[in-house]
Amino acid sequence: MATDKNQRQEEKAQMLECALPVGTVLRSKSGREYKITGVLGAGGFGITYKAVGKVVINKETNYSQVATFAIKEFFMKGCSRGTDKTGVLCSSSLRDDMETGIDDFRKEAGVLMKLNGASPHIVMVNEQFEANGTWYYVMDYLDGKSLQAYVDASGGRGLPEQEALSLLLPVARAVALLHEHRLLHLDIKPDNIMLKHDPLDGTVTPVLIDFGLAKHFDKKGRPTSRLVARGATEGYAPLEQYGEITGFSPAMDVYALGATLFFLLTGKEPVRAYEIFSMSVSTFLQKNLPEGVSQSVRTVIERAMQPNVNDRTRTVEEFIAGLEDKKSKSPLPVGYVLRGNVASYVITEVVSSMPVCFVYKARLVSVKDRFKKPTWPAYYIYEWFIREDGVKLERDSYNVHYHPETQEIECLKKHFTEEMLSICADERLDDGSLRKRAFREKDDSYICWSYFFENIAELIRVFDEQPIFMGEEYNVFANNTYYWVCACSSDSQSGDNKDTSKADASGGETLAFGHKIKRFRFKKKHIVIGIVCLVVCIFALGGFYWYDLVNSAEWKAEHGDAEAQYTLGWRSSFYDKDYEKAVYWYTKSAEQGDAFAQNNLGERYYNGEGVSLDYEKAVYWFTKSAEQGNASAQFNLGRCYYNGEGVSQDYAKAVYWFTKAVEQGNADAQYYLGICYEYGRGVTKDIEMAVQWYTKAAEQGDDHAQNSLGYCYEIGKGVSQDYAKAVYWYTKSAEQGYIIAQYNLERLKNKR
Repeated sequence: MATDKNQRQEEKAQMLECALPVGTVLRSKSGREYKITGVLGAGGFGITYKAVGKVVINKETNYSQVATFAIKEFFMKGCSRGTDKTGVLCSSSLRDDMETGIDDFRKEAGVLMKLNGASPHIVMVNEQFEANGTWYYVMDYLDGKSLQAYVDASGGRGLPEQEALSLLLPVARAVALLHEHRLLHLDIKPDNIMLKHDPLDGTVTPVLIDFGLAKHFDKKGRPTSRLVARGATEGYAPLEQYGEITGFSPAMDVYALGATLFFLLTGKEPVRAYEIFSMSVSTFLQKNLPEGVSQSVRTVIERAMQPNVNDRTRTVEEFIAGLEDKKSKSPLPVGYVLRGNVASYVITEVVSSMPVCFVYKARLVSVKDRFKKPTWPAYYIYEWFIREDGVKLERDSYNVHYHPETQEIECLKKHFTEEMLSICADERLDDGSLRKRAFREKDDSYICWSYFFENIAELIRVFDEQPIFMGEEYNVFANNTYYWVCACSSDSQSGDNKDTSKADASGGETLAFGHKIKRFRFKKKHIVIGIVCLVVCIFALGGFYWYDLVNSAEWKAEHGDAEAQYTLGWRSSFYDKDYEKAVYWYTKSAEQGDAFAQNNLGERYYNGEGVSLDYEKAVYWFTKSAEQGNASAQFNLGRCYYNGEGVSQDYAKAVYWFTKAVEQGNADAQYYLGICYEYGRGVTKDIEMAVQWYTKAAEQGDDHAQNSLGYCYEIGKGVSQDYAKAVYWYTKSAEQGYIIAQYNLERLKNKR
């Protein structure tokens, strides 16, 4: 959870009081000893120490030298030290969180260890170990200035553009590498970028440190860390980081990189995200960036620091490309779904790249209904992507010749040389598509794509000697380019060159660049077989018709099936907007005891849709459904008691039914229960409890709860006053069209 600056300083001071004493010796599983020489800092869920230890240089002679390290200790707020001042103690209420936190700490250390050597701009993690009832990991100690101190030493005037880019771009590439491993840093700022000085050649290397707020995610974008986000540095964190982080979003680190670049160029701390929200990024940059900053860099910062995540640069790669002014020439990422006219494929591997195409391995995801699903286990996909300017290639041409006397098709090869069109390189956009190119859209585009498809085998032989695997092929147009999809067998290996231009006499097929061309001769038996098949199909279709009729919802509903009756009622209500018909079927189903139908019928009476408005009948059906455990009905019944609609107003009964509904996670009931606690209706007045219920409902997307929660943060009701969070929740509600939240948001902007 994000905290304000004073609160973070207080928590940091409390943690530093619990730091290990200087002189404490830590022993790792490898047998290495580390002696604590000082405390470097505290925050998040840890304390960082400076330590020394012996490093063996020569194992044969056991020659070693003393080296300096930085050691991170997992230490939660609320924990304490034992009488020996080393062991970590925590109360029973914190024990589960402590175990969960240590597990997350270990996972993140493991991810960082896997990145060792992958980038010189990410701090090295040497080992991790357990001691003193908690967990530690050991990093290289970087003896140098932080980027913050370096800029401050320049007199606060900022750095020249080229110097600023030379220091930030390597860090940005390192962050892109973190994102490839599904790790968000979440605390990128000048103070967390150290300048490592090499005494041998005098070079300076920026290194990203402090992964105390880092969060790891699985392949589906879900957090593997079970504890909520621990903080956000004001000025460097976007609005969405002030709430709970529930999904993988590289755009949060992009915001921090943009804010860091702003600091490097100006020497000024960027203002908080909600302040930018109230004045616009463009106005803020226009007032603060020096005149000498180029327009392209201004544009990159403006896009990176957009308060609304949907308007912001989405990936670090795009951020880097904007600064380098380079076209993206990367292949489609693993996991990308390529959707063709007939089938969809998911990329499982990038096999190779050539000057004119990328080669992927993929598996089939789905096939449109009218097509038969192939049984091939894997596919190779060749994407037409011009990676270099002015690509040229000599080629052979193949013509197909038809012999009427034998009714056979033959693939003939004629030798001649022709140059491919000399064109500029393609550019990949963020959604995987290519920027539209005129030569693929003009009248002569047939020549271009036929060149690609008909000569893909020759292209591959010339550039990479990749094989053409035999099987089913499809020509796919997608992403503003063309793809050639070729099935392969599971035992096909890269490097198996198969001659795809020779006919297989025994198979009755002629193969041209992997395409199968069937030989076929009509005979009388074929006509007879065709007629028989036609008759069989007619009978089969008739059978299917009667099967569908008997199993249709209409037939079942007419014959008393309660579930089918509910389905027809729902379809009539939400699709056909025929509420009278909906009421008819809901009534049929509700009378048989269907809880969903009972609730929906109650809603029709409550809203007067398809019937006259009748709160008493609404309460009758809500009660029937609620007693069967339907959460929506429990909320609806609670609302009736709350408002005195169809029953006498009774806040206690309202709270009873709201509580039943929230036990099943109903967001509407959570919001109303928050109101009850805020105003003491049916329960003892408890503002903090009200905020808890507003938060639960707001996190599920309830616009009214989001507005109420924003107001609590604005005036400090039940929580510490926090304008950033107020703006965050007002914005969430306003984006859903809630007019009161829109008014509050505009009012808060003017107020600030």
